[in-house]
Amino acid sequence: MPDAIARHLDVTGTFCPLPILLAAREMLRLAKGDLLEVVGDDPGILEDMPVWCERAGHRLVAIAEREGRIVSLIEKGGRERAKGGKGEHGGKGADGERGREGFERREG
Repeated sequence: MPDAIARHLDVTGTFCPLPILLAAREMLRLAKGDLLEVVGDDPGILEDMPVWCERAGHRLVAIAEREGRIVSLIEKGGRERAKGGKGEHGGKGADGERGREGFERREG
């Protein structure tokens, strides 16, 4: 992957859910195939990072604990956006109606 950009994100001192939220925000700046190295000290990263990568369509290249820090290397995936650019919350409800901000409308 010679064309991949490796960015570094230090989330040391932050705790769940911030390491994942900050990584997600940083991923928005990257192109498909680019690499992001996330370094933090929250033990929850070991459990949360693989789950987030899978759900978000990214590839967790490596994750390791080194000298009290957890280092994750993530390759940005290329998940397609839903038609209309609405993202994953842009769908219609069961009755075919689209609620406010793309969420399903509920009659009460």
